[in-house]
Amino acid sequence: MAVVQATANYLENEDAFGRWLEECCFVGVNTQDTAARLYESWKEWAEAGDWHVGSLREFGDQLEMHGFERKKGAGGIRLHVGLKVLK
Repeated sequence: MAVVQATANYLENEDAFGRWLEECCFVGVNTQDTAARLYESWKEWAEAGDWHVGSLREFGDQLEMHGFERKKGAGGIRLHVGLKVLK
């Protein structure tokens, strides 16, 4: 039963993450944004919908699982390639 519940929670959070990407981000090859700016957008959106926010690290892992590469920008700023926050 615990596995069924864990799977349901995962799928629910996966759906929420996908909705955030659609509603709050522009996805494109030549785009990028800071991890901090992306996370802040996710955090606001997730809290408003009463979704699990998670840590910045978990968020970065989730972005990578969706194909958004991590890289370091000037001054060591953490970036994700392929998307940017709309607002």
